[in-house]
Amino acid sequence: STSSTKYIAYRRAGFAYELAGGNWISPDDGRFVYRGNWALSSELSTFGHLYTGENATMEFEFSGTRFAIFSRKSPDYESFEVLIDGEPVGTANLRADKGATAVVWLSEALKDGTHTVIIRSKTKFNIDSVVLWQ
Repeated sequence: STSSTKYIAYRRAGFAYELAGGNWISPDDGRFVYRGNWALSSELSTFGHLYTGENATMEFEFSGTRFAIFSRKSPDYESFEVLIDGEPVGTANLRADKGATAVVWLSEALKDGTHTVIIRSKTKFNIDSVVLWQ
């Protein structure tokens, strides 16, 4: 039998977190309310800068069924807690050996309607961007 090596040529390979209909939003958007100790960081980010917080909250209201939070993961950051409609639903861990922007929180499917989301932490954390599904 004759064996031959077979190759596949790739022009491009890409990986993304996507769900149809998601709206990717800058942390500068007016719907986001920041309270506490926040600063702008010039670290590499989706929309040009990160919002970094400590002893801080970020709150927003949206009508839809799901949301995601992108943050910079690195040794410089800790975690934040997520509350949906007043109920704590979990914690996003931002610790990583190497710096990279990633989805650190993807909500479960929510009942269609208006929801209030609070991101809060006493430790150092950051917000790169938010994705909302209507």
